[in-house]
Amino acid sequence: MPSFRVLDDLASEIRQAVNQELFQQVLNRLSSDQIHTLNELLIRSENQHYSEFNRFKKLPKKPTLKNLKDHINHFIWLQSHGDMTPFLNGIAPSKIKYFAAEAKSLSASELKDYSEPKRITLLICLIHQAQVKTKDHLAEMFQKRVGNIHKASKQDHQDMKEQKQNELEDLVSIFNDVLLVMASGNDDTASHEKVKETIASYGTIQALLDKCEAVASIKGNNYYPFIQKHYQKSRSTLFSFADLLQFTSTSQDQTLVHALEFVMENRHKRTDWLPDEVDLSFAPDQWRRMIRVKQRVGGWLIHRRHLEACVFSCIATELKSGDICVPGSESYADYREQLLPWEECEPLIPEYCRELGFPENEVNFVKGLKSWMIQVSKQIDQEFPDNEHVSINEDGEPVLRKVQKREYKKSLKELEELIKERLPERNLIDILCNVEHWVNWTRHFGPSSGSDPKLKNPRERYILTTFAYGCNLGPVQAARHMRGDVTWNVLSYANQKHITAKKIDQAMKDIINHYHHEFDLPKLWGTGESAAADGTPYDIYEENLLA
Repeated sequence: MPSFRVLDDLASEIRQAVNQELFQQVLNRLSSDQIHTLNELLIRSENQHYSEFNRFKKLPKKPTLKNLKDHINHFIWLQSHGDMTPFLNGIAPSKIKYFAAEAKSLSASELKDYSEPKRITLLICLIHQAQVKTKDHLAEMFQKRVGNIHKASKQDHQDMKEQKQNELEDLVSIFNDVLLVMASGNDDTASHEKVKETIASYGTIQALLDKCEAVASIKGNNYYPFIQKHYQKSRSTLFSFADLLQFTSTSQDQTLVHALEFVMENRHKRTDWLPDEVDLSFAPDQWRRMIRVKQRVGGWLIHRRHLEACVFSCIATELKSGDICVPGSESYADYREQLLPWEECEPLIPEYCRELGFPENEVNFVKGLKSWMIQVSKQIDQEFPDNEHVSINEDGEPVLRKVQKREYKKSLKELEELIKERLPERNLIDILCNVEHWVNWTRHFGPSSGSDPKLKNPRERYILTTFAYGCNLGPVQAARHMRGDVTWNVLSYANQKHITAKKIDQAMKDIINHYHHEFDLPKLWGTGESAAADGTPYDIYEENLLA
């Protein structure tokens, strides 16, 4: 076998050749005008402090109404550059993300030094990824905005309940006096006159009816009537979301999408009432009672404002479950596009079932699943009396008990003191250096291009950068405490250009695996065959569905 250096050089040459081919392939798909437009993004005009290139790195702010509108305008600006998907056709999504991350870590002046095919490809990948991520951010902001509307409506409902408590007590007093009159034993005529006098002493009948209606409107937990007040403030913004994100359904049930289309068609009408032409099967019962109202003459009508609020609320809910998707996004994309075609999966089913011990036909599979669930439920019922953590209240609901703090035994305290005596004191930098010596975790850090780091003593820089940011000191404060041994811009440069969240995760996995496999301590719990992400061992028991 050749040495690792030889293999690494071969892999680098192959990667470079493949990347160069991809760069040239993307460049060939562009016209000269498009290439010129992309190059113009790196040039700063006279009245600007930064080039347009920096705008592609913009991050979302808090989902306030002002920030929402700014982010919508940013997305419209991104879309004005056109759809970059055709230029990246045939390139793996992981490659596109990799090229976009490399472009994002560079400044405009650094990107100008690249060859034109690579520079243009990195720019296109960055624009494409910015468009995708911005759609994700907009979808998240849409959900947060709808969630804030519901949260404020719930608070209004609760406040109204507290305000109406006095009126409720007054109505109970009136009812109590009426019952006392009826129980006095007088004849019907006298009782009727006495009841009228009692009621008149508290006010007019119409005023009391209004009080009853006001109290009845807040009964239960139905806060939907209060949504309209807060929805009006965000109405135009929510419609802008619907225009930009183009919500679509991922299931055969298209009722919510049809309702959205109906709402969009009638968004500019001034009337509050529309013909009953919408299927409301997607909406909860509380919404339906508010939306569909029966008129004295003319049959049923739809309340337009309530329908709009209901449609946007249901879309926000189904975005979380995946029943509604946003075309062109990443986190909210149609999950079906990521699945293997059924034609490829069907031949693999028998082998897959044999490996897992499942029946190959659907009838026996369902029977086995039912029997397994019955067996597990019986086992839980049998063990429940001895369960110290869960109980059942009077309403039949499970309640999780608070874990009682256990007292430390004297022997544990003695063990703790003995460990402190025998363990030498180490500072954090010493620990990082020792772990690096045994694990070599800094090998995962380096430039986004994959080439060797052009740094003096890169391992030292990576350790110091990890210490600076891991302790939350930051580069400036860490450099002050190191008394001139390293400057703040050196630490900041290594963090921005050579370290990513993914690389940190890979380094953590190496340290955890080394800890679990090289030391005896983790094997003292369980069988030592498995461990959690933090290195804590646990055992996994596999059960057959038919067991």
